[in-house]
Amino acid sequence: MRVPWTTLLYKSRNKPQEPLRRPLREIAATHVRYGYRHLTMLLRREGWNINAKRVYRLYDEENLKVRSVERKKIASRQRIPQAQATRPNQFWSADFVSDKLADGRERSQSESPSATADSGVSSAPWSSSHAPTVR
Repeated sequence: MRVPWTTLLYKSRNKPQEPLRRPLREIAATHVRYGYRHLTMLLRREGWNINAKRVYRLYDEENLKVRSVERKKIASRQRIPQAQATRPNQFWSADFVSDKLADGRERSQSESPSATADSGVSSAPWSSSHAPTVR
């Protein structure tokens, strides 16, 4: 790989910012969960005339980043199948369906027996009172 010799001789002219790094490390040590924006605000309160981009650069160079916790995957648990119904009205499931009419009124339908079809209770199509209708 060929590299220009000027790149090898390059020396940064930026100041090391050591007077700013020290209070940044101290504040980050006391407030572990604060990010660079909150630390910028605290440094400004102490009297530093500082840009958030500079604080971010120093924050990154000092390796002060807030580590996020990886969340547990709950959906990977084993699902238990529901037992079969042996008599009417043993199990019920809720199914909510709603719609909004052009005039703004809402209509909805809910509840249905899971066990058998002849349980005696059914929902009227789009009942506005939300009450089940008995056959």
